[in-house]
Parts: sequence; C-alpha cells; structure tokens
Amino acid sequence: MFSCCFRNNSAIKLVKNVQSIPFTSDEVDKIRTSINNLQGILDEIYMTNGNVIIEVQNMLTIQPPPDPQVSPWSDIFEMALGVITAVSTPYFGPAAEVVAALLGGSVEHVTNDKEAEKITNIDLNDSKGFGLMSARLTNTYTAMGLYLATIAKDPNYFRDTEFSIPVERYPPLNGKVFTLRNLLTISIPTSESVEGKEFLLSQTNGFRSAITKLEMPKKKWWWVYFVQDKIWKGSQFGNAYHPTGNYNPAPRRCAAPGDNLCVRKMNDNDLGKDVGIFANDEILHHHPDYMYVKSVGQNECHSQDDYINNFMLAVKDFTTKFPSAHIGPYTIDKDKNEIRYYKWFVMNGECLQDGSESGAIDHKICNPAPGDENFELATGEFLNWLYIDDAAGNVVNKNGCGYRDDVIRNWMTNGFQIPPSTAGF
Repeated sequence: MFSCCFRNNSAIKLVKNVQSIPFTSDEVDKIRTSINNLQGILDEIYMTNGNVIIEVQNMLTIQPPPDPQVSPWSDIFEMALGVITAVSTPYFGPAAEVVAALLGGSVEHVTNDKEAEKITNIDLNDSKGFGLMSARLTNTYTAMGLYLATIAKDPNYFRDTEFSIPVERYPPLNGKVFTLRNLLTISIPTSESVEGKEFLLSQTNGFRSAITKLEMPKKKWWWVYFVQDKIWKGSQFGNAYHPTGNYNPAPRRCAAPGDNLCVRKMNDNDLGKDVGIFANDEILHHHPDYMYVKSVGQNECHSQDDYINNFMLAVKDFTTKFPSAHIGPYTIDKDKNEIRYYKWFVMNGECLQDGSESGAIDHKICNPAPGDENFELATGEFLNWLYIDDAAGNVVNKNGCGYRDDVIRNWMTNGFQIPPSTAGF
C-alpha cells in the first residue's frame, strides 16, 4: 500500500539460490494455509483503509475534499502495518509480529525489488498516476496480492526470502526478520478470527493516525489561541491572542498583555471541594451561543495528593465537556505547594501566508488576528474524533488519531508556539 523512492536494503532479499532444506508436502500445505489467511487479512486492510482515506478527507476538509496526495507512501503504510504488533503481547503472541513483518516485507519487495516487480508487473516507483493516496493504496494492494499469490503457489522457491519492516519505519519491531519457515511454528489466523479482527483494528488506527498527521498540517485550519480571561490594560476580556508574541528570537511569551500562566495553591480556597477550577466565561463574553462549562473540585481534601486529584479530575471534566479547551503544560510543585498551568483553545482559522519560525508574526495574515473577538472554536465532533486522550492523559478514544498534546503541538498550525513547560522557552 505505498510507493516510495527505491532504496537498497541488505535486509531485503529475494533469494534465488536457496540453501535451506526444502519444505515437505505437509509443510507446504501448512504454509499455504497461512499465506491464504494473510491474503484475507490484506483484503480487509485494503477495504478498511480505503474507507479511512475518505473518513480523513471528510473530517479534515471544510470544502469538498480532494483526494489527498502522499509522498512517501511506504513510510505511512509500513508504519501502519507495524502497529499490528501492538497486540502481539500479551494477547496474541508472536502471530501479530509475523503478520506485520510479512505484509510490511511484502511492501518492501513489491516497491523496491526488481525481481518482485517482474512478478507483479507494477512499478510502484513510477510517479505517473501514483500521486493520489487512493491510487497508491489500490496499486500497492494489487501488487501485494499478486506477490503473495505467487509465494503461495511455490513456497519452496521463496523459502529463504526475508521479510521485515525497516526499523526506521516502525522502531518497536526493531527490524525483526521472518521467513516462510516461521509459519511452520506460528500460524496466521483468519481475518474473521478474534486475532484477525484485532490485527485489522490496530492497523486501521495506525493508518488513520499516519495520514491525518500528514494531511492536517497542510490545511492550516486549526490554531491554538489564548483567550484573555483577566482584566489587563491594553487588552479586552474574551479576545483571542497567539500563544507567543514572536516566533524567534525572544521574547517568546503570550501575545496577550499580562501573564497567562495560572497558579493554584494546594489549599481549600484554590482546589477544595466545590471550588471553581476551570470555566469558559471568557469564551461566552463575545460568544454566548457556546455552552457554559464550569468544573469544580469534586472531593474533600486532606493532603496534597487530594488537591492534585481534584485538579486532574477538573482537567478531565472541563476538556470532556468543552473539547476545544486544552490545559497544558502544567507543573505540580509540591515544594511550593502549587500547581502552575496554561489554558488554551483550539480554533478554526486560516493563514493567508505561511508563517516562519524565524521571524516576527505578521498579524495581518492570520485569522483570527491577535486581539480579535471574532473567532470560531473547533467543533467537539472533530476534536473527539481526533484525540485519543483527554488533557489528563486518560485514553477516551482508542480509535483516535493522536495524543492531545502531540496533536496540538505538532499537527496544528501554530502549536509550536506553546511553551514546552510552565518555565517558558
């Protein structure tokens, strides 16, 4: 399911002069059964990934979605296949690793090996007609199917061929190498089995995450802003500001007048039971149509850990009820008996001209502009689809595209402006 530039890789071998002991007829039958099951899993991956491409297109596009282009394709697909191994332990043992390596290795062969290309008669390095993601998926799937069918026809010819996902594609598998001989001791389950369905789910989630991470920054539609929640000279309560006044060099501080760092002491006044910890009053000041949300301390507190628990529960409650909000980074400082944190909001916007990390922000090219009261928050439907976790780190959507902090910092247009810690840049 991908095509990339040709790479020489010593771990990729289509061995002609095999040296190992040939398979017996019974062993050939056993291997063929596993290869046929592998083809069934590949069929399910193809159909599901096609739907995922459409899903991501629709979720990331405000206008009618064009078919996204992709380069390099193999980086995306092999990474997604590698994610299958996430269910290898403790659930289904080494079968997941074999499935991932044989499929990922097949991608390597049909993409980069001329001998495999002779089998498939498909040049996946020919850029003509292969720029669109759906076309890459179809052509790579077709090539893999032809290749696996040829292997199933004569397993002995391919008995010393090595299959692996390069470590740079999926580090957790560590470039582990398999051959068909592994199928004598590790059977590949059918796509209808519990294991097969789990393999498909893992690969689908990895594929969704990979293409969303690739496509989302291209859109430049999602921005992170601070909304003024204090009364400061030179600013208006409820107006939106960039996280930093300058990209680089210093000062890298919030563009809003005043300090947007919040500090709460671990005491009953700041984090006790029924005390308001988070609210979105600043949003409703100019936009009363949004739902009002207030999160309070839920429990009586008798220790620092109790206050910390109230804070974390409030983070979860607030970001769950108002998904466009983000709390972070935050620092729990027991020595100073306080918690320091930032509060941001994800908005729909646009950049009429690409910004740069090495120059001052041109306020004229950003919408909403810094200090603007006219803004639109990203929808809860979109963000609940996007995030795997809440702002407190709890997994709330295992089928999400990415972890919240990573998505905000690295996938959104200006996420890199958020300071890495409460100490600043």
